[in-house]
Amino acid sequence: MKLLQDMKMEDMNLKVEIDVDGDGRVRTMLWVTGKNRQDYFHFGDVVTFDTTYKTNLYNMPFALFVGVNNHFQSVIFGGALMREETEAAFNWLFKTFVALMNDKHPVTILTDQALAMKGAIESALPNTKHRWCKWHVLRDVKGNIGHVYNKSSGFKKEFNKLVNDVTCVDEFESKWLSLVNRFNVSDNEYMVRLYDKRAMWAKPYFKGIFCAGMTSTQRSESANHMLKQYIPRSSPMHVFVRQYNKFLGSRMSDEAREFHLNANKSRTYESTYPIEDDAASIYTRSVLLKFQDELYKCGSYVVTPVVHGAQYMVSVAPSKVKDATKRKWRNVKIDDDGQFINCNCGMFDHVGMLCRHALKVMIREYFLKIPSKNILKRWTIWATGSYPAGMDMSDNRPHTDDTSYLKNLLHIAVEDLMKASSHDKKSLEAAVEGMGKLTAAIRKNTSMTETNHRLEPPHVESFVNIHVNTVLAPERVKKSGRPASVRPKSKMDYAAASAKKKNKSNKTAKKKPCGELKPRERALSSLYDNDQTTDTPSKELEDEVSPNIPSKKRKVICSTCHEPGHTRLKCTRRGIAQNLFECLQL
Repeated sequence: MKLLQDMKMEDMNLKVEIDVDGDGRVRTMLWVTGKNRQDYFHFGDVVTFDTTYKTNLYNMPFALFVGVNNHFQSVIFGGALMREETEAAFNWLFKTFVALMNDKHPVTILTDQALAMKGAIESALPNTKHRWCKWHVLRDVKGNIGHVYNKSSGFKKEFNKLVNDVTCVDEFESKWLSLVNRFNVSDNEYMVRLYDKRAMWAKPYFKGIFCAGMTSTQRSESANHMLKQYIPRSSPMHVFVRQYNKFLGSRMSDEAREFHLNANKSRTYESTYPIEDDAASIYTRSVLLKFQDELYKCGSYVVTPVVHGAQYMVSVAPSKVKDATKRKWRNVKIDDDGQFINCNCGMFDHVGMLCRHALKVMIREYFLKIPSKNILKRWTIWATGSYPAGMDMSDNRPHTDDTSYLKNLLHIAVEDLMKASSHDKKSLEAAVEGMGKLTAAIRKNTSMTETNHRLEPPHVESFVNIHVNTVLAPERVKKSGRPASVRPKSKMDYAAASAKKKNKSNKTAKKKPCGELKPRERALSSLYDNDQTTDTPSKELEDEVSPNIPSKKRKVICSTCHEPGHTRLKCTRRGIAQNLFECLQL
């Protein structure tokens, strides 16, 4: 609790919720920072939720709420430690999370295939569309039918095409039937269950559901991967929270750098179309790159008018395909007197950006600007132009000790100042003088602030919502099952680990060439060669002679008689050998 109070001192918008059991022990703890709440206000329309990692002393799953900002960067909306993954626990977590976010429900939430989440989302988020993350679907298919999911069979390639490219329901049904029959998995229990739930993951059933392009990414997985670099295994609760805050600070630093580049780096144009100029003035650098990619690809398409000024059919040019009879035609419509253009490929509804088919029609009809209703604020350079009601952003200071994101901004600003002033002496003198005045002002302000803090001790209001006087840590549990800092292993993971272990043992068993062995190793090697009962040394002896594998208990071998258990100084045959040596000299 002391650490949470310190965090509140640095971030007045920090919110913490703790659910305890009958004994007062933590069952679930959720906390969101002011930055988390700010990001959710702007980009919380789509959320991925994942609980696949356990990286703390109590072996509790750590849940991350992750989204994507207007630079296509992963942003964290909140974190939660959960003692149990039941429907009741998820129900409490989702309701509490939305309450902390001013009751703003996400449009779409992407999760894994856990049944407990499904019921909780239906109860706590009734207006939110629930879908499965594509990454989890591909991973589980590989784990359940690994005998056919390999490069040589061709199943992986065909299944990925089915997941990524097919957008028509009839085409999906036809290709699915062909796929399962061709590879003899039509009766496979997992594939049958996956087909029954196809509306949760198949692209044709995602039309009209906004996902901000996150179904084709691994937002939660990548965030968890980065989190592992900050949080050591078996961390106590206070260490876990402190390191998690440092992780958030690093994310803020990356966002600050991209914000700076977006504001100061000039755009690169790929064409001479006026709509690209308009897009460059609206979108961020990352979004503009995706727009330019679609604009470039639209050059391979042809347009056939159906109703001039209102409806068009668009398809790839015959010269770009092997079989012109199998070309797909897209229906593009212009509505609201040119203020909105849409295509039945579903890209705008799904991602919020214009597709190549719509852009081809816009070029044909000489559009100079992007239609106003086709511009989503979340992708624009002014996406964060306003803040949530009731949130004092002046107090939304970073909650990390090193304030790395501000240091990064300062470093970039100093570099820019050096570049701008390096061309002549007067500019350099002005820069040095200005930096000197700024440094003096900061030092004066810092000394006044420290004096005020000493005179008036800070007051921190209660911000942790609990209903007991004392909160106890969860009981430590044995780490059975899922490893502490990695996601739960699938069948393919175990197979890969077994193969890796086998290859490693084979490499270790190989004997070194005689010239590479040390004298003592050569002596033992000769013993192995003379032993007619064993082809390779035992594991114990191999560990003994290996210079790279230290052993706590090494066998001692006499250099006089070459027998184990004693040294040359205690050898009973030492006198015999010495007398024999003297006789030979005589």
